[in-house]
Amino acid sequence: MLTQEEESQQKEILWYQTTVDKWYQNRMEGDKQVLTLSGLGIGLLMTLNDDLTNKFSITLWIGAAICYFLAMFLILVIYKKNADYLLALIKNADVKMLGKAIGSLTKIAFGLFLFGAFLTIILAIKELPIFASAGGG
Repeated sequence: MLTQEEESQQKEILWYQTTVDKWYQNRMEGDKQVLTLSGLGIGLLMTLNDDLTNKFSITLWIGAAICYFLAMFLILVIYKKNADYLLALIKNADVKMLGKAIGSLTKIAFGLFLFGAFLTIILAIKELPIFASAGGG
């Protein structure tokens, strides 16, 4: 039979373990969404590449593709840094700087994804038949 102090310690350990697990899952979910949506953005760009007829459209296409690829690359870096973060937590090391780096990388990846989506939307609108014929392609 456990004493009240031992039972309290076990509850505290379980609470800490659950908190870290949920934090990790929550943090990774946003990263997974950016990774998946960036892949979808690249797929959408592939459907738009047949009608690239001028430098502006080509520039939009390349800019969006670069944004999506960089966002995907940064998410993969973030996955590695998250693993390092959890390892540092387990070792009771200082994780402040690593946490800030992960937060910054996440914001940059999300910004790149949004900018890529913005460029893709402009490209898609520009390539609509009503605008493509009026603007000369």
